[in-house]
Amino acid sequence: MDRRQFLCLLGSGLCGCAATVAYQGRLEQGRVLVPLAELPAEFSEKGYALVRAARLDDPILIHRTGTGEFRALSARCTHLGCQVWPARNALICPCHGSSFSWEGEVIRGPAQKPLPRYLVAVKEETLEITID
Repeated sequence: MDRRQFLCLLGSGLCGCAATVAYQGRLEQGRVLVPLAELPAEFSEKGYALVRAARLDDPILIHRTGTGEFRALSARCTHLGCQVWPARNALICPCHGSSFSWEGEVIRGPAQKPLPRYLVAVKEETLEITID
């Protein structure tokens, strides 16, 4: 990927992120609870949402895979802690250009470690994201 391609990708990702709404989840006993009915409308269209919870330092990015499963990742870059933003096929760190797959794996550095992944379960129409 050359510089021009990267800047185009970054620009498209930032435009998409401008419309990303953070949902305020509830933190209970090491789990963030997110009722599916309360996810922002953008989740249905884009397939992802940013979730924050009181007493939780890092935002969580949840997304639905092509098979309908839910995944949850830390939205903090493992390089210097900037918030990553969704782009078409990757999560991009605007600070130093690291990119990650939607599974959290490093695609391009300078980040060396993957994004932390969290266990997700759906119980009674509520996402339960285990963060312990």
